[in-house]
Amino acid sequence: MKNPFPVALAILILALFARAGVPRMEAAVTWQAISEGGASVDFTQLPNTNAVQITVTNLGSRAGFFSPDIVTQPLQTGQWYDLNFAAQTERKTYALTVSLESLDGQDVYARTTPPEIGGQHRSYTVALGVRKPAATCRLVITMAETGTISLDGIALVRREPETSK
Repeated sequence: MKNPFPVALAILILALFARAGVPRMEAAVTWQAISEGGASVDFTQLPNTNAVQITVTNLGSRAGFFSPDIVTQPLQTGQWYDLNFAAQTERKTYALTVSLESLDGQDVYARTTPPEIGGQHRSYTVALGVRKPAATCRLVITMAETGTISLDGIALVRREPETSK
């Protein structure tokens, strides 16, 4: 199925995000759809950005998107990351699950379910605490119900370890 997300609308959304002061990453990363167990996902990443739109019409066992290259350092147990992004939906909010997991999706190193995301354009920060070390991983964002959500300015920031004084 061809994505109904028109380029003109995408440019308008990006302009609104920029006017609202949404932070952008220095370099765009690759995002790909996840559609497991019969899930039906329509996914678009605007070229050279960290702006995506996902429409899930059938959840299957898992539906969402991931980046295999957003995490650039090995994960260490006890390390914290902040996922920063802005999101917008037409009407309702959606429950998302955010995780750091192995490249094949078999092992989960960190996972959280933030408060419902969406409605009017708004910025969010989601904390991820690493429970298991890993040399490489991917960032995964999945939806808990069908619908459409747009995210922009997606950035994963490693927190600096606290030093005792």
